[in-house]
Amino acid sequence: MLFSLMPTTAFAQGATSGETLVTYTVNASYEINIPASINLNETYNLVITASVMNTNWGDRVSVFIDGAKTYENGGNFYLYKDKGTPNEAKIRCDLRLSTSVVNGLDFEVARFDDGSTINLVGDPLQITPIGGGPPGTYTGTIYFRITMS
Repeated sequence: MLFSLMPTTAFAQGATSGETLVTYTVNASYEINIPASINLNETYNLVITASVMNTNWGDRVSVFIDGAKTYENGGNFYLYKDKGTPNEAKIRCDLRLSTSVVNGLDFEVARFDDGSTINLVGDPLQITPIGGGPPGTYTGTIYFRITMS
């Protein structure tokens, strides 16, 4: 036996009207711009922006520092030179928003409400090296978590 399922059209003899319900769903979307890198010799400010914010009224898109991945040694952020070698050196950095030090915290560093691309946190994340070390280039990574609520 062979069965076939095919879309069918219902016909009504003598009908003078008909209707079709059409649906289309637009999902919330957003584009958050986080710099891939910054050079602290040029600026201490990491600016987070949004170029698209297609969300509903009442929706909030937030960017947080991911503390579990970013901090170590009691909540500090470090830049390393020659990490993992006998010549390893590190420099501690303070992470700040305005006058608040946010070291060790899953701190909200950007917030976009109600479909707006304006960052309501206002101030950029400031990364300030504390002290120095042997000459060379030091690097570290700040990790972020983006949520919509």
